[in-house]
Amino acid sequence: MSALLEARSLLMEGIVESNGSGREAARKFGISPALLSLIGKAKRTLADDLKTKACEMSMKSALAIIMEYTGLNRLFNYNRTDRSLHNMLQKIRKEDREADTARERIADRLIDKPTDEYLTAQDVEETRVDIVEMADLAAATVDLITEMDSRYQSLKIGELLREKEKRH
Repeated sequence: MSALLEARSLLMEGIVESNGSGREAARKFGISPALLSLIGKAKRTLADDLKTKACEMSMKSALAIIMEYTGLNRLFNYNRTDRSLHNMLQKIRKEDREADTARERIADRLIDKPTDEYLTAQDVEETRVDIVEMADLAAATVDLITEMDSRYQSLKIGELLREKEKRH
């Protein structure tokens, strides 16, 4: 499945999950169910004002929009394998250990190397590998938060994160 179709599939999941049906979601968006279906199939785009509404509906929808418009699917992804919270927490533990090691390697490697001109080809390659390790931790964390938002609507995670952002 293409990255665009994967993002749109996730978008539709989030929209339908948070509204009970595609028909109800279309009603809340003020569009026809047929247009919503075309958006889900990536044959039409979601208007900017509706992107904002979709982001407010669920973390899944917000994640889908981020995936589609940034193309940073390595950083913002939705892992469709085992969605049990226990498994996801174990994955975060594993990724955290790997990211911690990667951060240490980067810190050691970049001492006294303030700009590109000080980096060797090996520094660049090894640092790029370590950055992927750190991105994997961020992705696993976002994935867990998205799953928790889906399962526990009473936590109002999207609202909580927007609220926290406003305070700072």
